[in-house]
Amino acid sequence: MSPRDDVLATADAAWDTAPSSLKDARDRARHRFEALGFPTTSDEEWRFTSVAPIAGTKFAPAVDRRSALRRADVAPFSLVDASAIELVFVNGLFSSELSSIPTVSRGLRVESLAAELAAGHSEILEKCLTRVAPFEQRAFTALNTGLFVDGAFIHVPAGDTVDAPIHLLFIATTDGRPAMVHPRVLVVVDQSAHASIVESYVSLNGDRYLTNAVTEVVVGENGRARGFGVSAGGGRATGAAAAAAALAALAAAASAARAACATCFSIWPLGWMTIVFSNSSSGCCCA
Repeated sequence: MSPRDDVLATADAAWDTAPSSLKDARDRARHRFEALGFPTTSDEEWRFTSVAPIAGTKFAPAVDRRSALRRADVAPFSLVDASAIELVFVNGLFSSELSSIPTVSRGLRVESLAAELAAGHSEILEKCLTRVAPFEQRAFTALNTGLFVDGAFIHVPAGDTVDAPIHLLFIATTDGRPAMVHPRVLVVVDQSAHASIVESYVSLNGDRYLTNAVTEVVVGENGRARGFGVSAGGGRATGAAAAAAALAALAAAASAARAACATCFSIWPLGWMTIVFSNSSSGCCCA
């Protein structure tokens, strides 16, 4: 079995114990991407952006290179001095050795999405994951939903305030061949809870890779989630620059969505990253 096959096998294993509704969403997303294909400039939302370089490149799932990295490799991108919690992902896979997760307040959960899926008992995942970011008409969201292996799961319980920002660091490092990763992030901030999340997308080399990330954010009544993005994609990175722009918009967009709850969510398909915000107090999505 090749390293890339190992990654896919790990992904499928994580889903073995996932709720049937999530497995169904994953299957539907894969079929939907096959039907949609990559967007073209004929599509209204993409008329100024050609994704032909992506469509014309034979990307393969990035291999697991977590064991090849040391803390010294991560240090230039780390925000651990400014954040109490830092989760590090290498080619989309969570690395406990490179992460910093001190004792957190009771009820706060910051962990690997794959581990939570494998546990098979999360009511929050069943209600929220894949329910906030629609993929029926969005090819990149469908691709992510159908193929993501891992990512971050953050749940801030009602009334809790996380003072320091939570840093999610996604590192891409390839073996010289075009590779793709599909990070998924689910943030659930309950009623009257507050949290700030920083997402960083960086590259350690100049090889070609595709980062196709989707972040779903659900905020309860009087809750607040602030998001910030940092991009240091080097060389021939695809999508990293868009990630910063999309995440920078999240804080302002979340406030706007809460103020205008008639629209239950807003979507920004900036480049190859999708951010979706839902105000759960409106009764939509996963309230």
